[in-house]
Amino acid sequence: MIDHLYYGDTASPMPPHRGGSPVSPSQPSMAAKPSPSQPSLAARNSVRGIVRIDPKVIEHHLRRIYERENPAGAWIESGMYRAVRDILESAVDEGTSSSQQAAVSPLPSSSPSPDLADALKRSADVFAAHKVHRIQQDMARLLVDDQGNLRSFREWRELVTPIAAHQVGPWLQTEYSTAVLRAQQAVEWQQFEAEADVLPNLRWVPSTAVHPGADHQVFWNTILPIHHPFWDQHRPGDRWNCHCSLEATDEHPTAPPKGFELRGNGPQPGLNENPGKTGRLFAQSHPYFPQTCAQCAFYQGGIASGFKNQEKDCQNCPFIQGCINATRPIDGLLAMYDGKTKTYKGEEWCIDIESANGNLMIAKKRIEQAKKGKTEMEKFLKEREMSRVIARNGHNVEYREESQVHGDTFDIFIDGIPADLKKLTSGAGDLHKHCRKAFKDQGAKIVVFSLPERNEDYSKALSSAYNKYHHLGQIWVYYQDESIEKYHNKKETT
Repeated sequence: MIDHLYYGDTASPMPPHRGGSPVSPSQPSMAAKPSPSQPSLAARNSVRGIVRIDPKVIEHHLRRIYERENPAGAWIESGMYRAVRDILESAVDEGTSSSQQAAVSPLPSSSPSPDLADALKRSADVFAAHKVHRIQQDMARLLVDDQGNLRSFREWRELVTPIAAHQVGPWLQTEYSTAVLRAQQAVEWQQFEAEADVLPNLRWVPSTAVHPGADHQVFWNTILPIHHPFWDQHRPGDRWNCHCSLEATDEHPTAPPKGFELRGNGPQPGLNENPGKTGRLFAQSHPYFPQTCAQCAFYQGGIASGFKNQEKDCQNCPFIQGCINATRPIDGLLAMYDGKTKTYKGEEWCIDIESANGNLMIAKKRIEQAKKGKTEMEKFLKEREMSRVIARNGHNVEYREESQVHGDTFDIFIDGIPADLKKLTSGAGDLHKHCRKAFKDQGAKIVVFSLPERNEDYSKALSSAYNKYHHLGQIWVYYQDESIEKYHNKKETT
């Protein structure tokens, strides 16, 4: 199915999209994350179409799958995940930077929004996680023979080599190339919207591919207003490796293509969203993603089993995010803040988010505390992600060093106010206890809850906790949409 999907426009010289050769040690490596000051290997070689995973990473990936007790379960092999993630993140960097050089408008181009680039990278990370998990599942199915006996590693390795060859060869190449184009188009779309009062229309620019697909040719040179419903159903980039583009214009609109609203010529799975509007590089309609939460290995991996009729939102799923967090090496934590530190209150702090909308600083001593072990690292990653949500909601957050002094053990400052972070996953029963502890024992004036879903139990518990503790401090809450609400008898969104 994926092989069929990825057969689109072909711009020479590109690797084949059907079939392909197994990865060999002589092919270039793409396992290391590029430095911000150094162009990525994938970006430098994108003209030649060279994007590959280091064979050592592939070999380690195979060993981990073969040796794991439940290889098809809710986990992501960290080496392969980081390699795929880095390639896709470098595609976002390439696309957002190249968008500033593209002549999509006669007006001066603007710099891409940091928030958009961050959102596209988060989307790429989730896509990479589901891709790697799909590889693991496909390979795990071949571990036993028809009689139910475990195959030898050598025999199994031969059977799964074609899977690796396609997934990290031509398929990954197509995903990378399309990610570059869609990241570029996301930035361009925001520029189109910003200039709509001057250049209100968009023109579909024909493909630059040597062998363009016939399905888009009927749309070439169509000119329509930016908010015309046509652009919600058809856009350059809704085919894998599509090389069509858009440009802003004040030319008079043409007639919409006949029958454009009919199905049959719509976007391919995974490309049905406009990344400039959603901030998602690929949509969750891609075959890597589960059709429903009930069919997702991550969602069914224990704590999620109690939730019913959960609306699918892979991009913001806390369970897949937990698996992603588990892939991060402890020793590399400080490295991500190289050159992003400042002295504050006489101590060294790492700058995690710095924007006009909100800021997050993390005490370097807090990061050192996280390196003590797996449990401490998991706690740190959870609290850092919650702090990021608060910062993205327009607040200044200081994630401080942990304290052992009674009455002074809250987690963070929000706009200078002591606050504690609570993430609930097992129901509303402990919500009262967490409020009492935060306000009476930890010195917090705000308690922030991350809750997995909106339901009557949580609503009742929040109302009850507010009635009992509102004289001691504020109760904030957010769900998967990450929009923070200050919980009063009548909620008010920050």
